Amino acid sequence: MKKGEAKVQTVLRLAPMMREWLLGKADANGRTINGEVVYRLKKMMEEEMQGEQKQRA
Repeated sequence: MKKGEAKVQTVLRLAPMMREWLLGKADANGRTINGEVVYRLKKMMEEEMQGEQKQRA
């Protein structure tokens, strides 16, 4: 997220097992559960966007 960019609060419903897994990953990576979700979604988004760019080339 770029500096000064607005953040939107979002409610996310997760299965208990998925939440526990995310908490474990967040703890191992020194992030909050929110930070872990944002990190992973951003990484997936960037990978998908790169794939779309390769298809256009």
